[in-house]
Amino acid sequence: MSIIKQLILFSLLLVLFNQYSFGQITDMSFQLLSIRQEVRRIDKDSSLKIKELDNDKFIDGTDNGSQLNGYFKGDSIYKMRAWIGLSFWTIQTEYYFKHEKLIFVYEKQFTNIDSTGEVDYTKPKLSFEGRYYLKDDKIIRTKESGTRYMPMEGAITNMLFKDSKSYEKMLKAKKK
Repeated sequence: MSIIKQLILFSLLLVLFNQYSFGQITDMSFQLLSIRQEVRRIDKDSSLKIKELDNDKFIDGTDNGSQLNGYFKGDSIYKMRAWIGLSFWTIQTEYYFKHEKLIFVYEKQFTNIDSTGEVDYTKPKLSFEGRYYLKDDKIIRTKESGTRYMPMEGAITNMLFKDSKSYEKMLKAKKK
């Protein structure tokens, strides 16, 4: 094959590859934008009814309490907010749903230990932040920063799927 034919073939492949890659990026960007818009819409919806569980009805035995709120329209869940107060940590997790499917999870963890190593509940410090975007029960993007409380294998999968299903079941079982 002549050098000119090789250059033409290489140029054609380069153009095709760039178009394919651009399509992939555009599709992912569109999915993330769509999820962000749905999260904002849910947060602004004042017509959602709140069901609340705390302490012994949610997670009993935490050092500083616990609370789970579910945001519903009829029997459909749109959002859950879990707050768990441990000895040295506070974990806040928000779960967002579209058509009863989990689409986004936002987790924040705060430490109650100050710079001297003493416990100070008045000034919790953000130590970890995680954003998890989902489509069709699969994680499509993860963004994390900081240090997670007791990192363990499968923690994200448990939080996203096992915990969210368990929490949703608890809220739906609560009498209206």
